[in-house]
Amino acid sequence: MSSEAEQLAAKLAEIAGSRKKKEEHRQQMELEVEQERLEEERLREELERMRVEEQRKQEAAKAAAEEPKKAEEFVRMEHEVLLECRRLADVREAQWHAEAEAEKGKKRDREESEIEVMVGSLLEEGGVVWRTKEGRICDGCAKSGVKCFWRDDSRWAKACRECNTLKRLCTKDGVGQKGLEAGPSKKRKVDKGKGKEKEVDMWEHLML
Repeated sequence: MSSEAEQLAAKLAEIAGSRKKKEEHRQQMELEVEQERLEEERLREELERMRVEEQRKQEAAKAAAEEPKKAEEFVRMEHEVLLECRRLADVREAQWHAEAEAEKGKKRDREESEIEVMVGSLLEEGGVVWRTKEGRICDGCAKSGVKCFWRDDSRWAKACRECNTLKRLCTKDGVGQKGLEAGPSKKRKVDKGKGKEKEVDMWEHLML
């Protein structure tokens, strides 16, 4: 082989060696890059883990700090609810007492309105005035020995107070009617005079 050929062969070998070294260097660089990427990922994961752990610790510390406040707030609300319940109970009790007093007042007014006021021959009961009238005593009162009171309003004077209260027949000489509720009970007779007949209320004769 000539020297020129040897030189060419040497250059080719040198180029091949250089290419091989470059390839090896490239592979080494890729390996280092991959290792650096993996290390970077590991560091990022570790940093995230540390961040999450720190956040958890902060939240735990915050919750621990707020726990007494929550307990205090719960006690305060419980106290307010208790006070409101007591207030409502007091209001209900006051209303009950007021209603009871009002009912007592109404009952007292009714009782006072029903109290009998008797002065001599005059008696007032429930807004109604009763009087004794001379010569006007029914059979029942005469027999019982009690005063015979008649309504002051002559339109209603169909029975005395005693007979009206006892719902018994109020008679004068055996003629009369039962209380105010029974309605008028009339006995009629016929008077004859000058050829004419007329009906006369016997009760009116008795009351005169």
